[in-house]
Amino acid sequence: MKKSSYNTLAGLMTARTSIGEIVDYISRNNIDIDAVCEITEESLLGAACDDDDVAFACFILEVGADPNAPGYRKDGRFGYPLQMAKSGAMTQILLEHDADPLLQDSNGADSVSHTMAKLIHGHDPRFYYDKLYKILDHVLRVNKDYVNVLTDLFSDGY
Repeated sequence: MKKSSYNTLAGLMTARTSIGEIVDYISRNNIDIDAVCEITEESLLGAACDDDDVAFACFILEVGADPNAPGYRKDGRFGYPLQMAKSGAMTQILLEHDADPLLQDSNGADSVSHTMAKLIHGHDPRFYYDKLYKILDHVLRVNKDYVNVLTDLFSDGY
């Protein structure tokens, strides 16, 4: 993506004009909907997850955003939208669009680890328990071996 597009992508992210205008702009300017804006350091989907804006996330996913593309990049670090999700509702939408809860961020942590860390460090359990249950339910249906991964994680002192 050209540098000039990032500034306009940042404008789209902050203005969130109408859905029609956003779709029109993205298609007219051949914008990578998964691009991470260098000003905000988030993708459109990442920003929606960070703001817990489920409606905007649904829209971005419906127009083709990849739920497994990095949602942010900052100082050499990166993470994914599912790790950024704050609520069970956002988590559910991302999982329905095939977000992979086992993707690891730049620190090697997956979505379960992120969510558990939020709970351990005192974030609002109403949101994070719901998110954790949704992720674990999904993971255990898809990958029965994840129980072994969790066991190893806890035996390492988490």
